[in-house]
Amino acid sequence: EAVRRAISVFSSSSFEYPMDNGAVVKVKITIDKESRSAEVDFTGSSPQLSSNFNAPRAIVRAATMYVFRTLVDDEIPMNEGCLKPIKLVIPEGCLLNPRYPAP
Repeated sequence: EAVRRAISVFSSSSFEYPMDNGAVVKVKITIDKESRSAEVDFTGSSPQLSSNFNAPRAIVRAATMYVFRTLVDDEIPMNEGCLKPIKLVIPEGCLLNPRYPAP
């Protein structure tokens, strides 16, 4: 409930971050005010890299959970429940969800 309350005050937005190596991380956050939920979509981020700049899906989930948890003023545990109102879209094969055997 605390994360849903935090989500409900935000508006949909998008952001693009170009990295020094030429790769780009894109994120589009779509807020559904009625359900007090969010879709965090990384579609459009660069394909997986042959370097160690890839991040496994688990890291992206953890970072997303951390960001939304920091928006909550209440004392709540940092656990999977924080992601319940959040739909994550992380395309397979991008640098945020690389295919094996990516470095």
